[in-house]
Amino acid sequence: MEGLSHFDEKAGIVVSNHEWGRWSQSVKEVNIEVNLEHGTKAKEIGVCIKPNHLQCRMANNSKEFLNGKLFGTIKVDESIWTIEEKKRLRIVLTKANYSTKEAVWTSLFENEFAADKETVKQMKAKLDLERFQMEYPGMDFSRAKLSSNNK
Repeated sequence: MEGLSHFDEKAGIVVSNHEWGRWSQSVKEVNIEVNLEHGTKAKEIGVCIKPNHLQCRMANNSKEFLNGKLFGTIKVDESIWTIEEKKRLRIVLTKANYSTKEAVWTSLFENEFAADKETVKQMKAKLDLERFQMEYPGMDFSRAKLSSNNK
């Protein structure tokens, strides 16, 4: 997301929090942060990323902590995962259909880890603003608010 870091910094990130960590999204990506036991190394984690499925487990005992069909389709070749500070698994999934407005994910998996209604509303608004920023890169939409004329 070249050129959008300044926008993200000003506009903020809308997250869906869960007992295992949190997930958020931008127009092009879904970002997942999983809390791990402090001291966890990358070789102790098994992550399997497929176009419509994500599985994360501890390599030594095969204990799964995330496993399910993703809400949308992703590009496996452009998705990555890392361990940060030996206590957080960060996964970045690149959306396959990010150019359509319907690319807003309302949950991480098809039937699990849904964002609440207010969070989904905030995510949609942020992604609309991000799209405007992509279409009109010279303008600053970071403080803009979208409104609907439902009278």
